[in-house]
Amino acid sequence: MVRTSGDARPCGCSTRHDRIGFVNPQRLVAVVLFLVAFLALAASRAFPFLVDVPGAIETAIVLLGVACALAGVYLWLLKSPDSKA
Repeated sequence: MVRTSGDARPCGCSTRHDRIGFVNPQRLVAVVLFLVAFLALAASRAFPFLVDVPGAIETAIVLLGVACALAGVYLWLLKSPDSKA
């Protein structure tokens, strides 16, 4: 165990307690968008009820899934306003 300049706590330990319940709202929306994207893309490939659906609607479902996935990635990687650097 390495100690830092007179500190009795082991390295890596902190006295700061973060709230466990805190969730970044941007990431929460991103997760919801990922779920919508997954469901849209899974519906376009896996479910047989789309066989009777016209091609334009099937394409719209795929495009909805792709748009939700891209928006989710954007929100996930977006820095929050209170973050440093």
